[in-house]
Amino acid sequence: NLPQPVRWSAYIKRNQLKWEKNSHALTIERGTGADFSMQISNLSGTPETWTVTGLPYWLTLDAENGQLAALGNRSLKFSVPASTAIGHYEATVYLTGNRGIAEPLTVQLHVTGEKPEWTVNPHDFENTMTLIGELKYNGKPGEDEEDIVAAFDNSGRCIGLQHPVYNKRYDRYFTMMTIYSNDDINGQNVTFRVWDASTGEIHSMVEPSEPIKVASNALYGTITSPIELNATDLLEQQMKLVK
Repeated sequence: NLPQPVRWSAYIKRNQLKWEKNSHALTIERGTGADFSMQISNLSGTPETWTVTGLPYWLTLDAENGQLAALGNRSLKFSVPASTAIGHYEATVYLTGNRGIAEPLTVQLHVTGEKPEWTVNPHDFENTMTLIGELKYNGKPGEDEEDIVAAFDNSGRCIGLQHPVYNKRYDRYFTMMTIYSNDDINGQNVTFRVWDASTGEIHSMVEPSEPIKVASNALYGTITSPIELNATDLLEQQMKLVK
């Protein structure tokens, strides 16, 4: 006799149809569209009549139903149209066979806008200063770490570049930016522009809560009292022209 009864658990996979994997993620730029393929398999010894359901408006499929031979495979082609707007998308589509059991496939899509060509080379400068800021859009805090905040001198040269970063302790997003300079621009007002990743738009008028002037080793803002960088609705549109 055993002092304790023997127990075990068993998982029985009743569905004979399966996806190649249970999730797929892709990132594309607005206006490009994309295709990807996903294989389905019939693990049974008999043919399966299959159907795919739950397709969102931003995802199409080259075939939504058909028949799969015993132990057969088939590749399905998914397409994301080029007209899909900027944003994050997620949907679950289902593969169903003879037994009516739905096999899920989660698709995650991120459509981005074209990022501005802002760059700064620290080796071109001799001095630095620090800005601890909080990005806002018309007074509402920005909460996207893919946004870009850029600082410029009077000539329009980029002298600082940073993404907002979430601080768990303060439950806020801070823009901890190093701003670069040389002695010839000391005292100049620093201007800011913001790229909103969720819309792909550039906010060309960003109002700091106090004037920011170029000064070597200066510190503007603190964690407890950051400089507010308020992006207004004045937008900039970039157009590429041919010669």
